[in-house]
Amino acid sequence: MRGQLRCKRAARTPKDIPTDEHGRVRPETGGMSVRPRIADIPAVFLPRRLKHLNRNAGGSDAVVVFRYGSVTGAFDAARVAAGLCLRPDAPGHGNVEPRSAMTYVEFQAALHATRDGWVNGEND
Repeated sequence: MRGQLRCKRAARTPKDIPTDEHGRVRPETGGMSVRPRIADIPAVFLPRRLKHLNRNAGGSDAVVVFRYGSVTGAFDAARVAAGLCLRPDAPGHGNVEPRSAMTYVEFQAALHATRDGWVNGEND
């Protein structure tokens, strides 16, 4: 994957990604919300301590904005990690979602397996 992803939390069900009757999640149904740049994060979610980036920042200071991937590159559909892909769904927004059907528990484990690749991205 080229480029970077920015997020503040993992995926929740059913709000971020629905499960079927067998507890599986599927591609193209949602996932962990990500943005290509910190400037793309809506002010309501951006921690207040980052008002120097957006004077309207009103999110909780308990939230940390993380980055995954390089600071340069395209925000295009791509493999993110084992079992996961990025699917942009609007300008400045995308989801890290399952590459194939899997249980919600497997999806969360795949997201968790990327943990060491996420770094604090608030000073980029």
